[in-house]
Order: sequence, then structure tokens, then C-alpha cells
Amino acid sequence: MQAYLRISGIAFCLLSGLTHAVTPVEQPGFWRPWQTSALQADALNCAAKQEYAVVEAQLRKLRTLWEQIPAIASPVGYEVRAEMHSFRDYCLTLIRKEKSTNSERRYERSRPIVAEMSFFAFDYLNERGKLMPNDETQGLYFRANLIKSGPSLPYLNTVFLEPVRLNDRYGMATFGFCNAPGSCSIDDDYLLVRNNDRQLWRPAKLVGIYDQFLVQAKEDIQGFESEAEKARRAYDDYLTPKAATLREEKRRQFAPAMARSQKKTEAEIIASLEDNARKAEANYRRTAEDAAPKPGSVWASILDDIARIEKLRSQVIDSRPDANAYLCGKPWGTGRQINRYGDANLYRPEGGSGCHPVVTENPDYFDKKLPKTAIQLLSVDQYSRCFANPRQGRPGGCTENLKLLRGLDWQAVKGFLDR
Repeated sequence: MQAYLRISGIAFCLLSGLTHAVTPVEQPGFWRPWQTSALQADALNCAAKQEYAVVEAQLRKLRTLWEQIPAIASPVGYEVRAEMHSFRDYCLTLIRKEKSTNSERRYERSRPIVAEMSFFAFDYLNERGKLMPNDETQGLYFRANLIKSGPSLPYLNTVFLEPVRLNDRYGMATFGFCNAPGSCSIDDDYLLVRNNDRQLWRPAKLVGIYDQFLVQAKEDIQGFESEAEKARRAYDDYLTPKAATLREEKRRQFAPAMARSQKKTEAEIIASLEDNARKAEANYRRTAEDAAPKPGSVWASILDDIARIEKLRSQVIDSRPDANAYLCGKPWGTGRQINRYGDANLYRPEGGSGCHPVVTENPDYFDKKLPKTAIQLLSVDQYSRCFANPRQGRPGGCTENLKLLRGLDWQAVKGFLDR
């Protein structure tokens, strides 16, 4: 979850020792004009600019529902920014990282467009006599056609941990990620608005998990190889007779002027320039040598990872080629290994204590008869944070988020979706 953060006047006081007050201001606010971002056409034809424009028009209608809620229709003490952000890179990322079959590429190009509309209510602060919105707040995100949610899995872009069904709210299903019963994270839950009961996800295959690790690891190796080739080429180019002749010509050309400005003889200047050339040659050689894989280097480590993951993949292919994937461990957070792809060991063909099923988006959820611009699913991410930690005594942030959630005509939102 992204938050708009700024050092507020209060934080500034604490840091600097100043004593001026920063107080909320009960001044009439307003809804900021509609804004959009990232509406360019995709290079891979996931969606064109005009298609995003159709989705934008539909999300504008959703904002109209928000503006009709009496409790937030006329802001006082805060201003609202309700903006659209397209997920144009979502499709590109899936295509680039998956790279397994043409059918999956065709699916990602044909699936409904993913887009997001955010709701942020920024309360006004009187900071040293200057009125300004406080960017330190908690927003809501309404995401169209995005099934994936929950914690991100490093290096895996098309799979996620299977969410747990929680209590319904406003007649809508809610889901979350739970390490154990009663320990669901308010950072990873979401409310889902939809008009059908089709399965949202399906089990991810363990072989596919290994394939995604291998794609990413081999891309890293290609990057190392490319940089090493550039370093070798630069060193070889420096050693060519043509380059040496050019350096010699420049030394002869500039030595007289440099000698006059530095009050030295031309011979001393040329000797100094020749010494610099030897140092440059040593740097080129050292860079080329350092770019090659060495024991203990990241490059060598990833090569070892690739060999290990390919072995794991081969074992699964031989014994249980259709095995579903389970994550048995925690690959995110602090204290992770420097070894980038060591997490592949955490994915197993069987569950158990401390293991979570890994799933992928069900390609059959979305009705393929509908256009890509159809909004068939709407999720409200991390909505329950404000229920768990309401903002007391101040406008903006969670105070207004709760008014939106409680005052929204959810049946109207549901009717807004394409079936």
C-alpha cells in the first residue's frame, strides 16, 4: 500500500526543537479536479489509449457515486483527491516474466483492463500560520479487474498466496491473508464486489513456480553477461593501435598549451599524460576482470541457484508433474538471504503446518464475450485498516474513509459492474 508521506509541522517541531503549533483547520474544503496517470498505449498491445479512456469514463461514474454521499459531498476541514491510475504495466509485467506459452500471452492481452481509482482525504493543517493539506494520511483503493491480492511473493508475478474468506461486509465478500486463525493482516485484506460466483483463482503448479524463478534468474544472468561484454569490449577498444595513435596525437596537440598553463615542460606534460593512460588501461582491465563471474560473486551465486532450481524442477517432473505449489516459510520481510533465489526451496509439493497454498488467477473467471474495457470485478484493498484504527477527532484520512464505506450505495456499485 502506497501512502503519501511528508514531514508535517508536528514532526518538524520534534526534529528541530521548535514549538510552533500545527492544528487542524475547520475550513471549507473541496473535491480536486479529476486526474489520471499512465494512459499511454502499450507496446505489446495489452490495451490501447482509447481503451483506457473507456475504463476511465466508467470510473468517473463511480466517483459520482462517492460525491453523492451526504457525509463527504461537501468537505469541511479537508480536501478530496479521487484519481484514476491505470495498471498499464500489469499486463506487460506478466507477459515479460511469465514467458512460458503463447496461450498465456494471448490471455494477458485479452483479459479485461486493470485500473485503479484512489480516494484520499487530506485534512488542512495550520502550519506556522500557513494553511496546507496534510499528506500524512490513509487512502482507499478501488481496483477494477484485479484478482490478485495479498503479500507479494519475491520474483513471482503471476501467483499469490490463497486468500482466506472473512466475514461479509455490506453484503460483499471479504478476503484476507492469515498466518493462523484470528491472525489476519489488515494490510492485505480486501472487499470484493462482483456479479457472479465463478471461481476467482486456481492452484498454481509447482513446476510453473520453478519456471518463473528460472526466467527471472536467467534474465539476471543475461544482464551480467551483457555488462561483462561491454567491459571486455571497452578494454579491447582501448588497446587497439588506432586508439593508441589517437591518444598520442592528442597528447602532442594539447601538451604545449598545458605546459604553458601549468608552467612545466612539454616533456613533463607528455610523461604525465602517458602515466594517466597507463592508469586508465589498468582501470579498463580491472573492470573487465571484475565483470567476469568469480566464486562468491552474485553472478556465480545465481548460476548455482539456476542449477539447483533446475534439479528441483526435474525431480518434480519425474515424480509429480501436476503437483500444486505450497509456500512453506516466509520469503518476505527482514533478515532475508542475500542469495536472491534461495526462496525457491520454500515452495513444496505438499502442505502442512506453516504452509500456504499458492494460487494463480483463474483465466475463466472473466467473461470473454465482454470487451476488455468491461469492469467485471471491483476490489477495495486494505479497507479494514480504518475500522481497526479509526482516526479520532480529526477530519480527513480514516474519518472520511469510513464515511465513504458506510455511506456508499453498494448495490448501486454492484449494478455498475458488467456481468
